[in-house]
Amino acid sequence: MERGMVFIIAIICIIAILLCSCSGKASTPVVNVATIDDSGAISYSSILDNGKLEDVEAFTVDVVKTYDITNDFDYKSVKNLGFVSLKSSYLIDEDGTESRADDVQKNFMQALADVSHHPLWNVQLIEDAGQYFAFVKLNVNWWTPCILYEYDAENNKAVKLYEWDDVDLQGIKILENE
Repeated sequence: MERGMVFIIAIICIIAILLCSCSGKASTPVVNVATIDDSGAISYSSILDNGKLEDVEAFTVDVVKTYDITNDFDYKSVKNLGFVSLKSSYLIDEDGTESRADDVQKNFMQALADVSHHPLWNVQLIEDAGQYFAFVKLNVNWWTPCILYEYDAENNKAVKLYEWDDVDLQGIKILENE
């Protein structure tokens, strides 16, 4: 009888611990994204503040300014450590027009170089309603990491929002603060 009581108390304690550890704050959506994979399938998702994806209904992406900044970066490997540096700060828009990056854009580009340790294969700078994002494809041996960063101008940091394997970004939608 005494063993049974100890067993029941232990089960109750385990359940209480599990319930307490799972009762954290709910995840908040940061930005919605539309991606397309190799098969052509489009996925609509919300990136949450806990770094996870949540499927959402199809949405209309924001009209954004997109710049190709791939050629602005240089890569060196020293003793098996990768170093990415910013070698220039030119933006190439959707029409192929080249322009010089402003200070905010240049700071974001430097922040991207600072967090990268693999060759940058394709880098798109996205400006949406005054906010900056970057969709970066890395050149890694057996897979193609695709990372969406948001620029934290206050702290001058490229904040990693989510990482996929081999997708293209079709668009983003900034969520309204509610």
